[in-house]
Amino acid sequence: MRTPRLLPVLLLATTLGLSTGCTSEPGSTTATNGAAASGAATSTAAAPSATVDVKANTEAVCKAVVAAYKAEEGQLLPLGSAIAKASLSHDQQQIAKVRADAEVVLSRLDKVIDAELAKAADPAAKAAIKHYSVVYADTWRADSYATIDPIDEMDKANAAVKPYCPALKM
Repeated sequence: MRTPRLLPVLLLATTLGLSTGCTSEPGSTTATNGAAASGAATSTAAAPSATVDVKANTEAVCKAVVAAYKAEEGQLLPLGSAIAKASLSHDQQQIAKVRADAEVVLSRLDKVIDAELAKAADPAAKAAIKHYSVVYADTWRADSYATIDPIDEMDKANAAVKPYCPALKM
């Protein structure tokens, strides 16, 4: 019963371990004999090409997701002001209208982000970016901030996505 729970943790640890190990300098491996040194150099030389591909893929996905947010920024910023104004005046009809308008924009964002995440090679980066987009949308979709702590959730999402896509910030 514990194996299914441990599998994602082990996968994440392996992914993090590989990414950390592959970013070390190729000449930093020490060995006691020439055969071990050449074997270490061969395995270290082969690893960066895979890491570079995953890193480049993650950067491309990140760039596309950031571009999607920037493309919708012009729509979302005025909606943020409108929902704040409607909330202060307790105008439920206006709040509903603004939320409906925001939902249209969030749905477009979801489609673009999901399409980009389908291209992601790194499962940890994919999960972090998806979590970020869910938290971002949840802050717009929340009926009340009594059910979520948006600042705490945003901080967690920002911290999780930063290693993969530092340009995403709430």
